[in-house]
Amino acid sequence: MPDGSIYCCPQYQGPFALTLLLMLRWPCPSALEVQGCVASQLLWNGNIIMASGTDQEVYGPGTRKMKQYNVFTKTWQILPLMLDYRWYPSMTQLADGRLLITGGGGLNNPVRVNTTELYDPLTGQTEWVDTIAIRNEQSPILTLYSGKALMTFRPPQLFDPVTEQWDLAADFVQGNRMSNGDHVDHELVHLPEGEVIAIGFKPFPAGSGGNLGQRGPHQPCAREPMGLHGLGRPIRPLYRYLAAARGHAAQTGVSRISHLSA
Repeated sequence: MPDGSIYCCPQYQGPFALTLLLMLRWPCPSALEVQGCVASQLLWNGNIIMASGTDQEVYGPGTRKMKQYNVFTKTWQILPLMLDYRWYPSMTQLADGRLLITGGGGLNNPVRVNTTELYDPLTGQTEWVDTIAIRNEQSPILTLYSGKALMTFRPPQLFDPVTEQWDLAADFVQGNRMSNGDHVDHELVHLPEGEVIAIGFKPFPAGSGGNLGQRGPHQPCAREPMGLHGLGRPIRPLYRYLAAARGHAAQTGVSRISHLSA
């Protein structure tokens, strides 16, 4: 959130804020309804958007719900519905303020969808745009300095907000990741110099080897090499990062990240 705290909503209800500096937590107002498996986004105005998800405490089917938490007034606002039903979609805010929302589990659970829409959180208006290459869910996605959006699971694709089209980016050096489109095996971090680092790797088939992460430039081009390469040096962060999985969190230090040689 704008004050540096982290908004947490475990088990779909009972949200709270957490500050890592002092390791304090305090309750936040509840939206009074179940909405699990959402995509969340901290907007430029400081508000938090939660998109789609389920309306029950099990996975799927997807919903079209949109809601917004105002961190200044500490109130929730229900927004106009999305076009498609989704749980665990992928979402990022583009340079013009609109939300790019794609994929996720649809109404016909557990079938994933390949649809994409552009949602304006200020007006509630949304429109269809291009479909993604493969139906998926919960992919890491971020907006690059170029204005395009990079989604890496799977396969890696770029969304151009000017043409409103998806195009293929070059694949990871470590390919063959989770061929069925289920939960993603990595996270993305946008580094200050513009490069993107992917942390995490689950090979397919299982047990076939690999290393933790790889790194690439901020503007991978469609059908051209992303230029992913070994870091060439250890990463020794001054700070720890918060890793959350399956309802629990742990502080973890990363000392080295490299990639599987091509």
